[in-house]
Amino acid sequence: MLAGFLTIYTLSGLAYAQQAPAKTETPGVKAEIEVLISKAEVSQKDPLKLNDAINKILDYGLYNKSASQATKSDVAARLVKIYNSLDDTLINTANKKQIIEFLGSRNKVPEAHEFFLSVLENGKGQYRAEALRAIYFGGIPGDDIYDKVKSLVARGIIKEEESLGSLKGANPQRALPEIQKFLATTKDPEWFVGIGHLLYYYKDPSLLDVLFQRYDYFKGLPASAWPEGYDPTLCISTEMLMKYIEVNEGVKLKKALEVFEDSGVFGNRKLPVLQKKLESANLATRKAATEFLIHQTEIGSVSRENIAPVLKDAEARETDKDLKLRLKSALKKLGPRVGGKK
Repeated sequence: MLAGFLTIYTLSGLAYAQQAPAKTETPGVKAEIEVLISKAEVSQKDPLKLNDAINKILDYGLYNKSASQATKSDVAARLVKIYNSLDDTLINTANKKQIIEFLGSRNKVPEAHEFFLSVLENGKGQYRAEALRAIYFGGIPGDDIYDKVKSLVARGIIKEEESLGSLKGANPQRALPEIQKFLATTKDPEWFVGIGHLLYYYKDPSLLDVLFQRYDYFKGLPASAWPEGYDPTLCISTEMLMKYIEVNEGVKLKKALEVFEDSGVFGNRKLPVLQKKLESANLATRKAATEFLIHQTEIGSVSRENIAPVLKDAEARETDKDLKLRLKSALKKLGPRVGGKK
């Protein structure tokens, strides 16, 4: 379950985010669109032909073209009629999901909006799930959509954790406190990881505090509590982890570096970020960065040739007696070839 959940969240912003600048609708574009939607309408009785017609509409990328709002509204209304005419046989199930996908492609026309409210309220489980996925991507935002999703949770139709991505898509700022509250209280490792990734899209490293505060709890769970291939470090993207490290000091930095160490290889390219931390006025920051870099050198994540001058400069600047001795000891272990004079 979580693998698919994370894939959706990792790819959000790619599936629907790219939009071309608005252009004036040309007669040629309008004619092309009419051919596509008319083909879908005349194919309703043949699921395979309809599937092909809908795929061609999807491939055309209507919402990245110069279609007017009036044309988009017309297409949406006609697709909704097609959707309502279909049964739930195997191929038509796919056709209905594709229509949901298409109408959720950042099309803010009223017809699409009302359609999504209807699917959320009355749609069968698989269609409601498809609608929630499309809303997650931000294609159908709005407080009425947000409130409808909340009502589904209140009535027990969907679970709270299943709603949070869609709430974020409907209204990111309203959803943020709910996302933070869930992360602060959940004991489910799968959803901690999945919902943790929602914070990536706010691009604010200060929001990650809740993940670090809960990290030790999830790290302390027995291996049997985690699905195969997952661990608590997956709750934070590497990009956001690096941003958090850049802006934090002391205890927060130390915890972030612990997560980074758990997550895998640090690498020479990230060395400049920690080099700056060695120059901090905060002693706890310098200690945390020193210990992290020494260990990364010991396990081979950074090369001795790259780390030696960094540690030498830090040792020369250091005013704390104990930390200065620690740096000298580390340089001595690096050896004279890279750590000092021959």
